[in-house]
Amino acid sequence: MPRSDDTGHGGAVANVDTAIEVAADEGLRHPMTVALPDGDDGVYSAIGYAFDAPSDERTVHVDRFGGEVVSTYGYDDYPPLAKAVAQGIGLHEGRSLGLVSFWLAALMCVVVIASCVTGPLMWWRRRRRGSGIDAPRGRMPVSGSPWLLGGLVVLGVLLPFFGLTLLVVLALDQLVVRRAPALTRWFSTQ
Repeated sequence: MPRSDDTGHGGAVANVDTAIEVAADEGLRHPMTVALPDGDDGVYSAIGYAFDAPSDERTVHVDRFGGEVVSTYGYDDYPPLAKAVAQGIGLHEGRSLGLVSFWLAALMCVVVIASCVTGPLMWWRRRRRGSGIDAPRGRMPVSGSPWLLGGLVVLGVLLPFFGLTLLVVLALDQLVVRRAPALTRWFSTQ
């Protein structure tokens, strides 16, 4: 962290307003967060968040005595992994693609709502009459399709909670449901 230099100054002359003005002159985008100086030789750190372009994020450190720029640190100074994380966060939050992100997120919401409605309807139409709450037999068993198995493994690694849920359900099915006759009949797993 850079430090302020008080040589030639009778005392602290910069304040938060000075830091904001200097940072704006340096091209920092609004909104900004200003961190106050830490200690007697600390600096004002103006942090500019570029909500629509993570590559425009920058921090400007302003001397608390003279009000000059001590140093800047921005996206161009990030190591490659930090750049990837910044871009990933921007995509995840829907900031990187502007209106396209909005419409993709809206479409995803509609798909989730449609799945919540059509899932139970499909189960109701395909269930066996007179049985428990069993799921209909699938047309593509995982053991017979290496692509499906590979896809589940990849999704389980990329989405850890999904993978953990799959493992818990598989363990419950193998260790509890299949060993209790009443549960086996209820879930129709024989």
